[in-house]
Amino acid sequence: MPHSLTLSEEQKTFYDRNGYIVIRGLIELPLLEAYKKRFSELCHKSQLSATIIKEYSLVGKKQNPEDYIYKIQDILFDPVYMTYSEHPDVLNVVSQLIGDQLTAVNLMLINKPPETTRHPTHQDLFYFPFRPAEKIIGVWTAVDAATVQNGCLFVVPGSHKCNQLLKHGTFKDSKKFFHCLEDEDNLAPAQKRMNLEMQPGDTVFFHPYLFHGSGPNLSESYRKALTIHYAHNACYYIDLRGTVQEQLAADFDEEMRRRGHESVTFVTATQTRRKTLFIISYDVLNRLYFLVIVFSVSASSEEYPLSQEQIDFYNEHGYLIIKRLFGPESIEKYKARFVELCHNKEKRGMVSVVKDNKLFQTKTNPEDYINKIQEILYDPVYMSYSESPRLLHAVSQLIGEDLTAVNCMLINKPPGTPRHPPHQDLYYFPFRPADKILAVWTAVDPVNVHNGCLYVIPGSHKARVLYQHEDKLRDVLQFFHEIGDEEGVAPVEKRVHLIMDPGDTVLFHPYLVHGSGPNLSNSYRKALTCHYANSHCQYVDVKGTPQERLSSQVEAELRRRGTDLSFVDLWRVKSKQVKGVRANL
Repeated sequence: MPHSLTLSEEQKTFYDRNGYIVIRGLIELPLLEAYKKRFSELCHKSQLSATIIKEYSLVGKKQNPEDYIYKIQDILFDPVYMTYSEHPDVLNVVSQLIGDQLTAVNLMLINKPPETTRHPTHQDLFYFPFRPAEKIIGVWTAVDAATVQNGCLFVVPGSHKCNQLLKHGTFKDSKKFFHCLEDEDNLAPAQKRMNLEMQPGDTVFFHPYLFHGSGPNLSESYRKALTIHYAHNACYYIDLRGTVQEQLAADFDEEMRRRGHESVTFVTATQTRRKTLFIISYDVLNRLYFLVIVFSVSASSEEYPLSQEQIDFYNEHGYLIIKRLFGPESIEKYKARFVELCHNKEKRGMVSVVKDNKLFQTKTNPEDYINKIQEILYDPVYMSYSESPRLLHAVSQLIGEDLTAVNCMLINKPPGTPRHPPHQDLYYFPFRPADKILAVWTAVDPVNVHNGCLYVIPGSHKARVLYQHEDKLRDVLQFFHEIGDEEGVAPVEKRVHLIMDPGDTVLFHPYLVHGSGPNLSNSYRKALTCHYANSHCQYVDVKGTPQERLSSQVEAELRRRGTDLSFVDLWRVKSKQVKGVRANL
């Protein structure tokens, strides 16, 4: 797999001249195996959010759904397939060809089982009601080996230079919404076609005007592929009346009405099948550099009403990102306070600082070895963060109106800081229920993969399991725990990295598996984080649970410091009522 994906001038020229470019081995084999496994799972599930499309000529002849399902679409938010649509190397290449402000507008797995018919010559732009074409690109990755025998893609090199969308008709041997160029024989004769035989992981990027298609599967093997389209955020929707797409739009709208979806149109359907991927700043070392669903609100508003889409996203994936929840003025104030507390012990009051023991031995500037400032719920500056009306309004819509702030700290990740392995925040809290607890994490500095951004395992909160944690880094960082079975619970291919600008805020469930990478850059990576619990939560006994060891360690440390507080007592002392009425906490 390529490790540096800066396209050469020769590659860019090839794309401009021919309308496509193939990059070999772009997607890793372990991911491809995960995509195959997920396809099989979805084929055999009775209920799912994705859309299944069948090859009806095969349904009566085949028993195994994998032998007659030829397309699974609407999978942009699928926890497995989103690792393809948001793959760093895919986004990198796309950004160099159409720009780095991207929206994914469609993602599907195309299965071509034995006996599947050909896909006639067409232009993908025919299916999209937005322009300009130069800011749209198709991506197609072989999941199985693709050969002429099993129906690989073919293209007509240079055909994108026609610079127009030509008339399409419905392919006579297929179902609805399967179109081909009306003058296929003249526009795409066999002698002009270039067959693209590809190995698993090979990926082709192509222009939406390019003439292309695929042959029938005459073999005994499957020919699966993943395909997605991206559009630059500067694209705009157009009126299709009087264009070659008018009949397609009318047919689609009629089909939606037949299914009882009166409000769904050709345009609105496209809008619901998209996901915004902001590549704010590019770094070839980044594994993933995107934000999943970006929401923002006016900086002057004291409220942040969540939409149903946001609430659904949180419930499904276990986290939610809100852009610019805190403005630049607040962020600068928080940074200045950090510097002040690092250098002026007299200003700290009840605030405590935590040092990275390894960095403390080699650094002289406190900002370079202090990795955490905590007990800041009563700090005159930081309480404007934990008690921000906008933040509390968002939190209350997810866990209730009566809110107790149970912990707040500024986390500093100076250069040279190690990774924070995958863990669950619920591990640190002796109260329940988990659904009434919420973590909030706000970027104070720009946050990217190179300086150790957060990563999450989308949907991992749904297991409702508190995993066994270990403290392998105790010699460097006290009470810094990680999930013991890291590879099983948080494999690299499932991690979604959250790139954030100062003021961007992520809200996440306490069961969500997450962590952060090491800081390999020369810059700081500061963040503010706070945990809230509904005040009606109840303290629980952690004996006999994965938290028992942590509880014993904390109580031993408290005794060393001259107090007989219990693990629960500590949290009672640390907590602060910030909204509504106090109850049990």
